[in-house]
Amino acid sequence: MYFRIYRSLRIRAKLYKDKKYEYHYLKYRDGDRIVNQHVSGSDLKELKAKLSLRKKYEQEAKSYEKRIAYLKKIMSSKGSPRGVKKDK
Repeated sequence: MYFRIYRSLRIRAKLYKDKKYEYHYLKYRDGDRIVNQHVSGSDLKELKAKLSLRKKYEQEAKSYEKRIAYLKKIMSSKGSPRGVKKDK
């Protein structure tokens, strides 16, 4: 079993002396703690690309996990399909 660290990019808006400031931060869980980590404007584009790529990979992994579960179910059923032998 493994633990997934979910990271999400958030925007925080602050009002100071009649001016509105926005800044980006990462929000994720570290054990029992929830951590907010500031992201600089120069790193923002690269981080968005990495997070979208990570999301894509997680979706692919999920579909592979479903496929593996399906294949295990087929292999464990009575009378395996022709030509397929179980490993002992």
